[in-house]
Amino acid sequence: MLRYLLVIIYISTTAFYGQEISLSGVVKDSVQSLSNVNIIAKPRSKEVNLSFSITNEKGEYTLLLQKDKEYTITISYLGYDSHMFKFNPTQDAEKNIVLHKATEELDEVIIIEEIPMLIKKDTIIYDVKAFTDGKEHKLKNILKKLPGVEVEKNGEVTVNGKKVTKMMVEGGAFFGGSSKLAVENIPANAVDNVEVLDNYSEVGFLKNFVDSDEMAMNITLKEDKKNFAFGDITSGGGEDKHYESHAALFYYSPKTNMNFIGDLNDTGKKSFTINDYMSFEGGRTRLMEKDGASRTNSIQNYTNLINNQPVFESKNKFSALHISSNVNTDLTVSGYGIYADNHMVRRREIINDHFFENSSYREEVQSGQEDDNILGIAKFSADYSPNFKEKIFADLQVKIINNESLEKRFTSIGNILTDFDNENKLKGLELQQDFEWHKKHNSKHTTSLVISNTYNNTAPKEFWNTNRPIFDSIIPLIQEERFNLKQNIDFTNHTLDIVGRHYWVLASNSHLYITLGNKYLNQEYITKDFQVLEDNTINDFENSGFNNDLDFRLNDVYLGTHFKFKTGVLTVKTGGHLHHYDWKSKQEDILSNDKFVFLPDVTAKLELKPSENLTFTYRFLSNFTDAPNYANRFRLLDYNKIIRGNSILENETYQNGSIRYSKFAMYNGLIFNGLIDYKRKNSFIRNQIQIEGIDQFLIPVLQETPETIISGIFNLRKKIKKINLKVNARMQYATFQKIINTIHSEDTKIDINLTGSVTTRFKKWPNIELGYRTKFSMYDSNTGETDFVTNEPFGNIEYTFLKNFTFTFDYRLTEFKNRNTNTSTTFDMSNISLFYKKENSPFGFEISGSNIFHTQFKQNSAFSDFLVSDTKDFIIPSIFMFTIHYKL
Repeated sequence: MLRYLLVIIYISTTAFYGQEISLSGVVKDSVQSLSNVNIIAKPRSKEVNLSFSITNEKGEYTLLLQKDKEYTITISYLGYDSHMFKFNPTQDAEKNIVLHKATEELDEVIIIEEIPMLIKKDTIIYDVKAFTDGKEHKLKNILKKLPGVEVEKNGEVTVNGKKVTKMMVEGGAFFGGSSKLAVENIPANAVDNVEVLDNYSEVGFLKNFVDSDEMAMNITLKEDKKNFAFGDITSGGGEDKHYESHAALFYYSPKTNMNFIGDLNDTGKKSFTINDYMSFEGGRTRLMEKDGASRTNSIQNYTNLINNQPVFESKNKFSALHISSNVNTDLTVSGYGIYADNHMVRRREIINDHFFENSSYREEVQSGQEDDNILGIAKFSADYSPNFKEKIFADLQVKIINNESLEKRFTSIGNILTDFDNENKLKGLELQQDFEWHKKHNSKHTTSLVISNTYNNTAPKEFWNTNRPIFDSIIPLIQEERFNLKQNIDFTNHTLDIVGRHYWVLASNSHLYITLGNKYLNQEYITKDFQVLEDNTINDFENSGFNNDLDFRLNDVYLGTHFKFKTGVLTVKTGGHLHHYDWKSKQEDILSNDKFVFLPDVTAKLELKPSENLTFTYRFLSNFTDAPNYANRFRLLDYNKIIRGNSILENETYQNGSIRYSKFAMYNGLIFNGLIDYKRKNSFIRNQIQIEGIDQFLIPVLQETPETIISGIFNLRKKIKKINLKVNARMQYATFQKIINTIHSEDTKIDINLTGSVTTRFKKWPNIELGYRTKFSMYDSNTGETDFVTNEPFGNIEYTFLKNFTFTFDYRLTEFKNRNTNTSTTFDMSNISLFYKKENSPFGFEISGSNIFHTQFKQNSAFSDFLVSDTKDFIIPSIFMFTIHYKL
C-alpha cells in the first residue's frame, strides 16, 4: 500500500519540478537589507497559481514560478513605496531590489488586503484566498495550507512549531478557546483572514509585564457572513443501522454572536475530548500558576467521558451553545452551555506479569465494561473596560457529572479463578467563581488582583460481587455463596485563592514585581466499606480498620518579589516566593503542622534574531497532595488491592530546569524547536507496597531519596519547494524509587519516540503524506529488564479531481514487539472517503468507510514498579456510511 503511494509522489513531483523556475535575490533600502518584505508574483493566466515569498533577516528571497508563464512581481513593505516589474521565467534567475521610503503614509489595511502574509512583531496575518482554491470544507483544511501552520488529528494547531492555546473568532473566544471545536466546525467559506498573536495577553497593558507563552489565533470572517446565519448540517446512515448527524450553525453581528454545535452518532466520533475540556480550565492571566506551589487532585471525575481509549461500541450525543453580546462599548457579556452524553462498550484481554524480588506470577484477565457518562458545563462571563487603563473580568462556571459503569471481569492466577462484577456510580457538582481586576495607574505602576473560589463535591459508589473471599487477613467477610461488597465515598473540596500583584517600572529596561497571595483548601473525605448480606443486612468493616472520616485543611500564604531587566538581546527575570504552609488533618486524632518554604526561580531569554531565541528556566517547586492520601484507614481499591493513607505526609519538593530553542525562517521554509527538561525530585510521595500472595497493600510515604527525569522534545520542519519534511523526536530518561516488601530499589525507564514524514503540497496533483514512527521503551528493575518496540509506517492521500470530487484515504500499519518474549503482533487501520459537491450548490454527498480492513483489536503494553501488562483492546468493526451535507 505505502509502496504505491511512494510511486505516486515520485511521478507527481518529478513532473511538477520539471516546470518550475526560481527567481531569487536580496531586498534592501539605501542603508541595509530588509526582513519580512513581501514579494508577490501574480500570474497573467488564471490557470497558474500565485507565488509569494518573505525575506529573511538578510533580505534574501526566493520565488518558485512556472516556466514560460508571465508574472507581475510586486514588492511591498510598510513605510516604503511598492516596487513592481514583469517577469517571464525561462531559467533560474537573480534580481536584487532597492526600496525607497514612502513620502506619504500608507493605508495599512489596503496593504494587508494586497499581500498573502504580513509579519509585524508578534503578529502574523494570513490572507486566506492567497493559499486556498475554494474547495476546502472546514477551517482545518485552510490552516493546513498556510505556511508554518499545522493541524494534528486531535485538533491541536501549531504555528512555527508553537501550540495555539486560544482560538478566537472576530476577537472573541470560541467556546472557551477550544482549537478542536473550531477547526472541525467553522466552515471554510466563511473565513477571510487568519491572525496569529504570539505572547498573547487578554489585558493589553499587561503584555510587557506578564511572561505570557500563550499563542492565540483569531479568525476574521468575510463581510457577507456578518449579520447572517451560516453553517452546515450533515446527516448520514450506514449498514447495521449506523447513523451520524452533525450541525454547526453560526451568527455574527457587531453586537451579538451565537454559535451552536450538535452531534449525534454511533460511529465512535467524539466532538468533545480531553484537550477541549482542558481549554475550559483556568483563569485568564494565570497569575496563580507562577508562585511555584501546586496541589494534587487525585480524583479525576471527567476522564471516562472525554478520554480516547479504544472502544468496541460507542454512542455519542453532544450539543454546545455559545452567546456573546456587546452591551455597550465598555461591557461584553457571554455564556456557553455544553452537554455531552456518551455510551461506551469496552472489551479487553490483559496479561499481567507481576515480578517481585523472590517470586512472580501471571494474571490473565478478560473484561467487558459498559459506561454511561454525562457531563454538563455552563459558564457566564462579563468583560468590563471602563477605560483603556482598567480591565475587569467576572466568571461563573457550573459543572455536573453523572457517570455509571458496569464491568464483568474474569481473572486467572494459577489455579485461582475469580469472577468479579464491578458497578460504579458517580455524581458530582462543581461551582467556580473567578474575579479579576487590572489597573494601570500611570506609566510606572500597574496592579492586578485575582480571586478564585471553587466548590466541588463527588459521591462515587462502588459495588463488587465476587465468587471468592478477598483479603481474608483483614476483611471480616461472612461466608456466603457470593460476596457482595459496597463502598460509598463522599469527597467535598473547597478552595479560595487570592493573589495580588503590583508591577513597578523602574526604567525602560527594568521592572520590579511584588506578589502577595493566599491559598486556602478545605477537604472533607468520608469512605465506608461494608458487606451486603443475602438478607440485606450490613456487615460493617469499621472495626477492622476501614471507613475514613477526614477533615483536611491547608493554608498557604506567600510573598514574592521578582526583578526583570533587559540588556541588549538578553532578558532576565529572577526572584522567588516565600511560602508559609499551615495544615491540619482531623481524624481520630488532630495533627497540625506548619513550615516555611522558599522557592526561587530564574528565567533568561536570549533573542538571537527576531525569529530565533533561546530560553533558560530554573525553578524550585513544591506540591501538596490531597485528602485521600492523608486518610489513615483502609479503603478497598480492587479485588486484590487495598490502600491506607498516611496522616504525617508533608509537601513534595523538586527542582525543574529547562532549555528551549526556537528558530523559524520563512525564506527557506525551516522551523526548528527543541526542549531539554530536567526534573529532580528531592522529596516525593510514593506508594510503599506490601505483597502477600496475590494481595497488595499500599501506603503512601514521603521518600527523601532523589529521583531524576531528563526529557527532550525536538521538532524539525523543512519545506523544499512543494515538499514538506517533518521529523519529531521525544526522549525521556527517568529513575524511580520503590519499596516492595521493605526492599528498597531504584528502577530506570527509557522512552524514545521518533517520527518522520514527507508531505506534498500541490494544488492540482494528489497530496500525499508518507511517514514512519518507531518507539522504544525499556524498564530496568531489580527483577529484570523489559523491552518493547513499536514500528508504525503510515500514509494518506487527498486528491481533488474533476473539479467537484475529493478523495481521501489513510492507512497505518502497527507492529508491536516484546523483545523479552520474542513475540510480535501486527494490526492495521484504514479509512476512506469520496466527497462530491458541485460548485455553488449547497448540497454535498459523501461515501466513507472507517476501519475498512476490519481490524478487530489494538494491542499495546505498559510497565510499572513490578507489573508488565500486555493489553488487547477490541475496537469498533468496519463501518460504511452515506452522508448528505447541506451548507447554509
